[in-house]
Amino acid sequence: MIYRPLDEMNSQLWLLMDGTRNFRQIVIEMDGQFKEKIAPAGERISKSISNFIRLGFVGIVANASEIDWSIAPTEFNQ
Repeated sequence: MIYRPLDEMNSQLWLLMDGTRNFRQIVIEMDGQFKEKIAPAGERISKSISNFIRLGFVGIVANASEIDWSIAPTEFNQ
């Protein structure tokens, strides 16, 4: 099992990447919440998502109907 601590911004990004928002919506929400701290928001969010993909933690789908697994929260026992 791999544990990766996330900073405040990446933790919020992780929560927003639940399949209900597109990239633009995520950028708007993150920019509104973190303002100057995340500027330039689009570029920083894109890099964070790319890192999540590279690590195998997330995948990109074009349509939410392509998701055939549960994205509901689960309990995690260590």
